Amino acid sequence: FSKNLKDRYEKVDKKIISEKTDKTCPKCNSPLMERLGRFGRFYACSKFPECKYTQSVEKKEEKLGIKCQKCKEGEIIAKKTRRGKIFYGCSLFPKCDFALWQKPVNEFCKNCGSIMVEERPYGKSPAKDNIKIKCSNKECGQQMTSKKL
Repeated sequence: FSKNLKDRYEKVDKKIISEKTDKTCPKCNSPLMERLGRFGRFYACSKFPECKYTQSVEKKEEKLGIKCQKCKEGEIIAKKTRRGKIFYGCSLFPKCDFALWQKPVNEFCKNCGSIMVEERPYGKSPAKDNIKIKCSNKECGQQMTSKKL
């Protein structure tokens, strides 16, 4: 068993696990490597274990161009939960805890002033004709006619 494991380990493509970058380590000025860890990709110093500098790789956020309804400062962006489900929240988290499960649109309810969100029928294809726009405030329940988005 251990012989087979060793053979497989040697055949693993090391480029997938770590790649050189043009960035340098701020502690020792050595080149940084982009590596794959159990929590995703990160930058690590090429002089490891002498230098233990690490830095997380910045994730590209889907900006919707909508100001946060709660704090009025941040912008609503698409985020993922630990299990990979997409939700929409304020870019200034943890200062602002505004969050929605449905995708917001840049329109506000005429009754209560809350942000409007897309409502897609469960289990159906995300065709543009199936999308309804409703108020994010559950107590309001205001709906708009389906629009071509």
